Amino acid sequence: MSEYEETSTRLVDYVVIIEFDETQIRHGSSVGNIVQRFPKYDWSDISLSPSLEVFSQPQGWALSAETRPVCFFTNTLTDIMGARQYACCLQVYEPCGDDIEEVDDTRSDEGPSLFKPKVIVILSRFPFFDLFRNCLNQILLALLEAEDKAELMISTLLSQVYLTPGMPAVSFCLGSDRLSVRAPKSPTIPVTSDKVTLFLQQLGTIHNILTLLCAVMTDYKILFRSSSLSLLADSCYALRSLLYPFDYPHTYVPVLPELLIEYLESPTPYIMGVLNTVRIRCTDLDAVVVDLDVGAVYVPPSITIPIIPQPFHQQLTSSLQMVLFPGLATADYAWKVGQPPFPAYEVQDKRIRACFLRFFADLLVGYRCCLEVIRVYTSPLIVFHKSAFLGLRQFSSCPLIRAFLDSLLFQSFISERGLPFRICDLFDELVAQISEQSNGQLASRTTSIENIIEIAEKLLENERQEIPFSVTPFVTQQRFTVPFSSTKLRLLNNDLVSQSIKCKLKTTSNNIAPVLCPRRVQATPWIIAREEHMGAVSRRLQVLGSCLHHIFDFKLSDARKIMCAVELSMRSVNARVAFCQLLWKNLVPINRATLFPQQFELIVRLMNCALNQESREDEHGIAYAMLYLSNIYCRRLTAGVHQFAYTCIQEHAVWDNQQFWEAAFFHDVHRQIRRLYLPTKEGSDCPFPLKENVTDTWNLMEKPSGMDLVSDQLASMSNVQDDEIEKRATEENSIVYGQAKHYINLMVYMRIPLDVSKLRRVNVRELERRSDRNSRKRDFDEETELSVSESEVESGFVEADSTDLGNSTVRWISRLIDRICSSAGLEQPQIESLCREIPGFVALHIDNLEQVYTESRRLSPLHKPKLLQPALLLPSERIVAGGLRVFLLADGRVMSTTCSETPQSLLPAEGAIFLTNYRVVFKGQPCDLFLCEQVVVRSVTVMSITKEKPISDASSQSSQLEGIPVRVAHQLHDAFQIRTHEICV
Repeated sequence: MSEYEETSTRLVDYVVIIEFDETQIRHGSSVGNIVQRFPKYDWSDISLSPSLEVFSQPQGWALSAETRPVCFFTNTLTDIMGARQYACCLQVYEPCGDDIEEVDDTRSDEGPSLFKPKVIVILSRFPFFDLFRNCLNQILLALLEAEDKAELMISTLLSQVYLTPGMPAVSFCLGSDRLSVRAPKSPTIPVTSDKVTLFLQQLGTIHNILTLLCAVMTDYKILFRSSSLSLLADSCYALRSLLYPFDYPHTYVPVLPELLIEYLESPTPYIMGVLNTVRIRCTDLDAVVVDLDVGAVYVPPSITIPIIPQPFHQQLTSSLQMVLFPGLATADYAWKVGQPPFPAYEVQDKRIRACFLRFFADLLVGYRCCLEVIRVYTSPLIVFHKSAFLGLRQFSSCPLIRAFLDSLLFQSFISERGLPFRICDLFDELVAQISEQSNGQLASRTTSIENIIEIAEKLLENERQEIPFSVTPFVTQQRFTVPFSSTKLRLLNNDLVSQSIKCKLKTTSNNIAPVLCPRRVQATPWIIAREEHMGAVSRRLQVLGSCLHHIFDFKLSDARKIMCAVELSMRSVNARVAFCQLLWKNLVPINRATLFPQQFELIVRLMNCALNQESREDEHGIAYAMLYLSNIYCRRLTAGVHQFAYTCIQEHAVWDNQQFWEAAFFHDVHRQIRRLYLPTKEGSDCPFPLKENVTDTWNLMEKPSGMDLVSDQLASMSNVQDDEIEKRATEENSIVYGQAKHYINLMVYMRIPLDVSKLRRVNVRELERRSDRNSRKRDFDEETELSVSESEVESGFVEADSTDLGNSTVRWISRLIDRICSSAGLEQPQIESLCREIPGFVALHIDNLEQVYTESRRLSPLHKPKLLQPALLLPSERIVAGGLRVFLLADGRVMSTTCSETPQSLLPAEGAIFLTNYRVVFKGQPCDLFLCEQVVVRSVTVMSITKEKPISDASSQSSQLEGIPVRVAHQLHDAFQIRTHEICV
């Protein structure tokens, strides 16, 4: 039996009969009680839900004074592992026993009789609701006829009908009817019949369904309200089906019992349904409320639902209009055009689902290129590179896509579909067929409708039955010509059902059916972002290359001339990526990475400029590339002391973003895993591509890709010996451990500033004591003293120093390393070992930075002039206009030898000119770096000015501009000379 259960699934798992518990009414309780269940014991693969009594009667177990018709509805039960089971419930009312008649003192002898509810439940993992409605009807009829047909029906459903995806239909007898059923060809595609069509009819507008879709994609709560149990269940199921290929991972209760109404205040997302009779204030809930009875969607003011970005919103809306309103396109024609007959509800259902399936495929095209492998053996682990996907699809400014990629809905999708070797379905085929040219462009109406019909036909074929399910109408049965509630249902024969199940299991236990075979998932096309015309990009890259060549050739004046143009070109993604590539290419030979101070300052300036154009997520991998480049490029301060570029690029928000560090860590692990399984080893160690016209540095399109190599490994895993599997798992574990230690160093480099030992509060001694390597050298007394002090801090007797930069850095890195390594499958002792080493790394780096900081302070700093305010002749003088930034130049006349070293050497000077009601005043500082501490003040009275003479740019001699930065000197365009008959003071 176990082998059969592994390859196929029984049609019905349990049949349960629940009725009103008459014994509890004396205690004031109205509850249900399971009177019979089949089979008596739980199956090994799925157990009976312990709360079935509550969910089978959501409106509560209550007596009724009048007869009620037989009702059918469905509910969905989810176990702790996330497996769903569908409860198909048939509610009937039967006369109460004598015990209740005695308890009810208020009822007179001549008063009406009381009726109690009874529910017959079929539990199944298949959503064949119409079939189970028919089965429950047949079982109810058999119970009323007082024969053993009901026992045989139940045993047949539980033990004789097993379904396997991809196999032919299974026929079985249920009473006098011959039924046929087959499993869906793909178990991952929902079976909807016509529920989606009816759901959209209830909502009324396309706007309402798109609002719900956006709310679910961004993890908002959804609450359905209706007066019908069936409408609640069908609507919730339809909404969940529209999410295919995504499986809703949060709380999903189509019909919430009244006893559990407080669960609506849960802080986690959910999809729930409640009856209108439940008295709740929906305005107090932070949930999107859907009133199915009137077709309205209410969004509370506290919720802001992002919208679908263009052109995807227009594409989805147009597709739905073509399906729901086919005559809209020809409504304005002068000659009326005949329309094809409206399709059946079931066909319309599949066309609507095809529209949403195309939408998700368009949205996620290229997503498989952003998958990265972290583990292959023991437990395969695939992660999604969100930042790379945002950059390549140009979704950086789209709130909906950002929230969607961070949602648990998408994370579950990656966990289920990330593996490159698995069972594929319709979505995998569709997303692989979308071409690059069609992405982002509106296809023609004819092409779109043909594609929708093609997809709809595949969806219909997936769930098509050889014999459609039909429901036997009660009104045609002779038994129901009288009121049903006057009849009491008999109990089933437990022994007969159990014996029949055992006999039928013996005849079916050896039938092992084949299952769907896994295969390699097709690679999706790569999306090339065309942000500019290639001619303009080429020109910018030429200027960038010329600037870097000038810097490395020490032609600094030529480099400064085009520095402004290079900084402007950094707005282009291509230019930023090319900048990283050129820096890497310059590392041959490696000694070219050691720069002179002026070269170093220009390179750091360009690095900061490139990082300023990137966001915190680093969509294009510029910050990732800088992690490597900034640890290579440096300037020599003294013998044995070098200052690396990472000390000058720490003022960017990306280094504080933990998602960036996680993405970079997983990307490097992916690169190492790929190299591990690569047949021929690559010679280049460059972490990013050196190709031209690329838009990122993530290098995810290398051939063969990491996912292709993983697919080969998974396909041949059954042929690999256990010792070889253990060896490869150990190698993968070593890669993760080594990268974790490497990234601890990188985080320390980027988190500890250069001036940490001088301008920040840090206790290096405490860090050294906490380090793992230093703790091995301490004797027992020191260890005891340290453990006591640490225990006091943890217990609260001694407060930890939260202002200490070293300790705060250790805590930040430890938390991040713990989370990342746990996700990567590293064992807990190894994680703890890494965390113990972090204080030592921080202390060692702080010691190294102290010497670097001391030597860097000895370099002559760059002059940063400030606007100085002049001293006024109080109380009468006041500034009329001022603050105009100017350069004060020498007039060009050769001064005497005695004066050659006094005023002439202070010019040119940079400052500002001020106009008062009495004087024209200049106040500034010399451009000469050796005299920049001096202050230059020149003033003339307004009444003494004899002439103002404009000076052309060509007349300014180079000697007059000497000392002014070349970048600024080329921008000086207006100059004038003020002549006076008095001596300037």
